[in-house]
Amino acid sequence: MVRKTSRSAIALVAGLGLLLSACGSSSDAPADSDGTPAESNGDNTQADPEEEVTITYTNFISNGGNEDNLQLIVDAFEADNPNIKVDVKTLAYDEYFTALQTDIAGGTASDLFDIEFANYQGYQENGVLAPLSDVDTSVYQDSLADAYATDGTQYALPSSFSTVVLFYNKDLFDEAGVDYPEAGWT
Repeated sequence: MVRKTSRSAIALVAGLGLLLSACGSSSDAPADSDGTPAESNGDNTQADPEEEVTITYTNFISNGGNEDNLQLIVDAFEADNPNIKVDVKTLAYDEYFTALQTDIAGGTASDLFDIEFANYQGYQENGVLAPLSDVDTSVYQDSLADAYATDGTQYALPSSFSTVVLFYNKDLFDEAGVDYPEAGWT
């Protein structure tokens, strides 16, 4: 059990750290014709790097025992980015997706939020997810980063993942005349 928790914590740290680091800078800032960042013209198109900013993060992944891990990640991020504060809201898994859908429909969704892989495509197709830029996905297996990209654009990052194991009763499969699952079955 300790080993599984450690792997989950490492994945959580890596994923959220990358996700939060993507919020620390923006490649969407206006640029001059030579590609260098333009000076702000007072119309709030570019944030003042000295101004304190609060980003919101709603999640279910730290619920039930990982709250301390998440707080360590947030503390480290805020220490590296003193002008960015992270407001964390953690919900129970059974409440989370209803609350997220309500927030999205009401236009009050957090800046960052957890989604499950099974829901990624729907959120991306509905325009709920913003493209991420300047994110180093080399810390992930290609298949993990690619799972949250569409047409070469990264829209999300995995924050945790699990190895799923299938146990089955060969006697029951034999009785039913069903073939055994193959190794590597998905």
